[in-house]
Amino acid sequence: MIRIVLFGAGGRMGRVTADILRATDGFELVAGVENISYIESNDSVNSAAAQQMFIDTDPLPDSDIWIDFSIGEAVAGHVEWAAKSNTPIVIAATGYNSDAHILIHELSTQIPILVAPNLSTGMALMDRVVDIAASGIGSNFDPAIFELHHTGKKDAPSGTAKKLAKTVEESCNVEPQVVSLRAGGAIGEHRIHFVGKNEELIITHRATSRNAFASGIPAAVRFLTSCKPGLYTMQDVIGGE
Repeated sequence: MIRIVLFGAGGRMGRVTADILRATDGFELVAGVENISYIESNDSVNSAAAQQMFIDTDPLPDSDIWIDFSIGEAVAGHVEWAAKSNTPIVIAATGYNSDAHILIHELSTQIPILVAPNLSTGMALMDRVVDIAASGIGSNFDPAIFELHHTGKKDAPSGTAKKLAKTVEESCNVEPQVVSLRAGGAIGEHRIHFVGKNEELIITHRATSRNAFASGIPAAVRFLTSCKPGLYTMQDVIGGE
């Protein structure tokens, strides 16, 4: 049985993730963690998130792995906490700053860390396809990324769009344009356009449910709990299956 602590358990993705963890054989969600102000302002948090709800300063029960779906500002503290506890952590939160990026790299020498701004299996495959396309497309095509999310999403561009942009830049040495749109209740769409003079290649991932963003969680958890200290991505997860 893999025992899991979930940070950001009361948010949109936290609630989806909690449901997936409870429904997966061999997983035990031992605690959900939230900011005290969020718990106090949301009556549904305790029932929706976990069997036990903790605030983000409480001692936590014994566990095998942590999943962080909280907010960018909290990531550095959670990673430091995980390192002190010698606990692997999946970082699915986005919007953290460059200092947190540096800290994640440093602490990955002590514990296994999976950085996954999008835990969708389909998005992991899209990132792989984009890598192949960008590597072979040459200098005759201009890359551009479009991403759409609901109005409540704070970071723009999204962590997923930044990851796709990094893949393109590393593969063809061209920095793509990124266009972000926040509208209504849109769940999530990412498109990358490779535009040439006479043709255009478009690669699209469109989520029809928030469950899509967590579809790779079972594989990610099983993967990371068997890893040595290091920094991993969803490409390592799907490559290892």
